[in-house]
Amino acid sequence: MNCPEGGNSGIYMRGRYELQIGTEGGKLPTHEMGAIYSWYPPPQGSELGLGKWTTYDVTLVGRHITVLRDGKMYHDNVELPGPTGGALDSNEAEPGPFYLQGDHHGVIAYRNITISVPKK
Repeated sequence: MNCPEGGNSGIYMRGRYELQIGTEGGKLPTHEMGAIYSWYPPPQGSELGLGKWTTYDVTLVGRHITVLRDGKMYHDNVELPGPTGGALDSNEAEPGPFYLQGDHHGVIAYRNITISVPKK
């Protein structure tokens, strides 16, 4: 993923839980790069890394999410309290789609996306 200055998007798991990609200008830590939107901020001191290719490894099992960004732990098996803003619905027990939120400015690029079933 590559997010230049001004990019604002998200990766949705099951269409209900958003991993923030981009920045909303630093006003709310839970709305910055790598946050679980409105629930959990990225680690303190995390760089935005705007304009650089970066990788995310995201594992969602039930309501627990683990997120690594460029090999650094951002969220370690944290429990999601519920759907994030922009969720398609609130049917958390149901399957749902993986999708990339449309960027507000059309500047974010994604590549090499792999989706797999978590190893037990």
